[in-house]
Amino acid sequence: MKTLRIISVSLLIFVGINAIVAGFLFMYDPSGSMMGMKQDNLQYSPFNNYLIPGLVLFLVQGVLSIWSAMWCIKRKSFYPLMIMAQGILLGGWILIQVMMVHDFNALHSAMLTIGATLLICGIVLKRRIRHEHQ
Repeated sequence: MKTLRIISVSLLIFVGINAIVAGFLFMYDPSGSMMGMKQDNLQYSPFNNYLIPGLVLFLVQGVLSIWSAMWCIKRKSFYPLMIMAQGILLGGWILIQVMMVHDFNALHSAMLTIGATLLICGIVLKRRIRHEHQ
């Protein structure tokens, strides 16, 4: 169980830090140029610039991932559910992003893999905790 928690915390912190940095940069410069993005990428989305996606990225993938990691480190109640939720949110974020920008690349693939790994770790941890309490 310790290994699964270490994997989960590591992935949550990795995703969280990257999302906080990227989200901040998108909010600071909504044109996306600081992140090497073009506004043309948003032509199929409801957004004119990266401000709202940056805010959502910062909060949902950034702040919530770090918060979930801390919850896991402290073994707070329901921490496996937090891990599972972040895995689902990350996967959903990437799938929506792919649909909006009409592109799929190696980063999307890596993030989907991380999301699936978080979901699986959360499920296994939840089952093990439930089994220990029986």
